[in-house]
Amino acid sequence: MKDLKEIKQDLLEIRHYYSHIRDNCAGEKVGVKTSVEELTEKYSSVIKNAPIVLYELYCALYIEGNTMESLADKWCYSFSTIYKRNRKLVKFLHENMN
Repeated sequence: MKDLKEIKQDLLEIRHYYSHIRDNCAGEKVGVKTSVEELTEKYSSVIKNAPIVLYELYCALYIEGNTMESLADKWCYSFSTIYKRNRKLVKFLHENMN
């Protein structure tokens, strides 16, 4: 089982993948999945079972690449609300990763 630190590191890699690599390297597929692509699939399979609030937060922060500050402004929430939800998201992932 992954610890919280490993999950946070994985989420940073997923954010980087969706923000920078996925679209830039899309034409260079050779039929073999990279370790980051496997990682994103693993997290995607877990997050699809999350409560909708956590699923939406995961998509906004890690797939769309928003920061917690920008998301708080966009959604008209306080930063602390987004921060607390992100902690719940990390806890959910920790509890549901095999």
